[in-house]
Amino acid sequence: MLNSHIKNLIAKRHIAGTNLEQAEKFCKWSATNGWATTISAWTLPSESKQSVAEKYIEIIKTISRNGFDSYVSIKPSALEFDMKLFEHIVKEIPDKNIRIHFDSLSPDLAEKSLQYFKQVKTIYDNVGYTLPSRWPRSLSDAKEIAMMNVPVRIVKGQWQDPDDFKLASEKNYLKMISILINETPLIAIATHDKHLAEKAMGLFEGSETAFELEQFFSLPQIGEAIQSRYHYNFKIRFYVAYGVPYIPYNLKDVNMRPAMISWFVRDLFNLKQRFNLASTSERKFNHEVPR
Repeated sequence: MLNSHIKNLIAKRHIAGTNLEQAEKFCKWSATNGWATTISAWTLPSESKQSVAEKYIEIIKTISRNGFDSYVSIKPSALEFDMKLFEHIVKEIPDKNIRIHFDSLSPDLAEKSLQYFKQVKTIYDNVGYTLPSRWPRSLSDAKEIAMMNVPVRIVKGQWQDPDDFKLASEKNYLKMISILINETPLIAIATHDKHLAEKAMGLFEGSETAFELEQFFSLPQIGEAIQSRYHYNFKIRFYVAYGVPYIPYNLKDVNMRPAMISWFVRDLFNLKQRFNLASTSERKFNHEVPR
């Protein structure tokens, strides 16, 4: 087990900062380079749902004020699936032009999250949903979401389904995209696995569904390398988190993703860079990014 102090130091490297102003600086810098962003407030379980809602509202105001190509990503469990709080949040959105996107939760909250999403869709149409490929139920969820005509983010997910540890998540990932293509306006391919991203992008040839590559802002980036190799014209979006430090990869999966070893070593020895702008094939992070 990692020493809790070391774990916290590593986790801090994966948030833009403790407050929204620091995330805003990164989003401004990202926008100057032509990249879109997603902003998410990571909060403690002990924080009140009212406080969490106010943070989401502040993100909305920041996106609107700056004119960012961005949306707010929320954890509905942090709102305790409260409909009145969601209504309170969307009242702050001018012209309904900012998407509220649901992050993936743990498997035990999947059904509750989906039902809550169906409810909020009736009062605010500009919403999106995240589907993790590690859960068997995600294939049937994808079919339901496909009928709702909303943007979808496809992830592998942090949590393995306790009822199916042998699920082939990469195969499921591609199956979900096949279900959603031509049924939904936009699919975000959210992965740092270049091989999987390339396979996923190949499925969109000739489809009516747009796609973009969504990358966690602090992990090694693959977007420009893929664009350079395949000449794909897709949007690169960075998921920017701020607030409570958290490690966005699970070392339990190291057997399936050997790259996690290098990520962990890089983090442990402070080797990670933040966007080396001298690189033309694949931008990596360096410490010149405003903090």
